[in-house]
Amino acid sequence: IIAAQSSPVLMYITIAVGGLATFGMMLLGGLYYWFSMNALGGKVRFPHGVAVFAYSSLPSTVLLVLANLIVLAVKPLDEITALAGRSSGLVQANLSVVLDADASPALRALLESLDFFALIGWVLAVIGIKVVGKLTTGSAVGIVALSALFGIALRVGGMALFG
Repeated sequence: IIAAQSSPVLMYITIAVGGLATFGMMLLGGLYYWFSMNALGGKVRFPHGVAVFAYSSLPSTVLLVLANLIVLAVKPLDEITALAGRSSGLVQANLSVVLDADASPALRALLESLDFFALIGWVLAVIGIKVVGKLTTGSAVGIVALSALFGIALRVGGMALFG
């Protein structure tokens, strides 16, 4: 199984699927922002929605990757393997650090959703929607809050159902 999964063909397929999934998420997020900004009175085109989504999601993703790389370089291997099982990565920048190991998976998912890096993305999304869509701050916050609540609900619901 290990030999089959480490074949070069499967490695390239995995990279291609990851790239296509990232591209698809950019398009879906851009579609949501485009539709939301136009629904609230903005006059934007679809590429503007994609640009706002990229502007808000890429910096926090890059920061998270850099922070995880720093943790990999600094921490000993036994501490890294203990952190590797968590869905929030090696950097614990969320409120789930206050929970015990036997806490509810849904509660853990809720607190993991309240992440420092997600907060950076939400702030950048509000700024991008406000500037590009020429909307009020309240409208921009509403768009971002609705998408954040939807994502949190999906994550908590999934953990409640599938643990």
